[in-house]
Amino acid sequence: FIRMKRLLYFTIILGFILAITSCNDDFLDKNQRAMYSATDTLFLNNSMETANITYTLPSSESCNYSIYMFPTWLSFNSMNGEMTNGTIQLSFAIK
Repeated sequence: FIRMKRLLYFTIILGFILAITSCNDDFLDKNQRAMYSATDTLFLNNSMETANITYTLPSSESCNYSIYMFPTWLSFNSMNGEMTNGTIQLSFAIK
């Protein structure tokens, strides 16, 4: 009976130590990516085959971008590109 108490006590202490050390949320800050979505309206119709637009973001940085979400009826020429001074040139086809 004493062995079981010691084992239970040891397990509770070990579990408590593991719980304290595992409650670190620093990983949330490491890989934060800025996500932008277009607030402008882009009017397209089914008679258009391709479209080219210039999209300006609130940031005036120059960096790379990736497109992650889009409607299935839209086909981008490239899913990655470079933003120059906050401006992106997008070319896509309408399926």
